[in-house]
Amino acid sequence: MRIVTSQYCFLKDSWQAHELDPEATILQELMEKKVEHVPIFVCGGNIKMEATMTDLYIPAPNSTQSNTNPYPAYHKSKWNKTSTNKWITQRIHHYCFIVNTIGKPLNTFCDSKQLLQVVYDAFKAHRQACEKAGILHCDISTGNILINKHGHGILINWDLAKHFKDLQSGRNHKIM
Repeated sequence: MRIVTSQYCFLKDSWQAHELDPEATILQELMEKKVEHVPIFVCGGNIKMEATMTDLYIPAPNSTQSNTNPYPAYHKSKWNKTSTNKWITQRIHHYCFIVNTIGKPLNTFCDSKQLLQVVYDAFKAHRQACEKAGILHCDISTGNILINKHGHGILINWDLAKHFKDLQSGRNHKIM
C-alpha cells in the first residue's frame, strides 16, 4: 500500500499482551462510533509471525510447587513474578499502525483556560468511548493526553483499553 500525503502522521511500533484487543482495532471501533478527541486511525495492525514464545518453553508450575520456584536458575530473580506471586509467561505480539494525529505534551499548555479545555476534551473522549463503544481506556494519565494544533485535547494510547463486555464476563483483565 502506498500512501501519498503532505500531512504528518504518527507511527506507533510496540508490543502488546495477546489477551488484550489490538490498539488498532480499538481505534477503528472508536472511529466507527464517532468518538471525538481520539487519534484518527489510518492503517496498520499486528505484524504476522512476531510474538514472544516464552510461554511455549516455560511450563506453568504445578500445584505442588506453587510456593517454590520451579525454575531454580532464576531463584533469586523477581523479574518473572507478579506482586501476587504468579509466574509471568504471557505472550505478547508486535504491532504497528499509523494515526494522523500529532500533538504536544499536556505540560506545554498556554494558559489555564487551555489546560482545562484539553483535560475536558480527554474526559469527553473517555465518556464517549464508554457510552458509544463500551470501551474503558484503563490508563488515563497526563502522559496520555496531547494538545492538537487547534489547542484541543486528544486521549491517546488505547493499548490497555478493555470492553465492558469482557470485564463483565470475567475475561482475564485487571484495571490499572
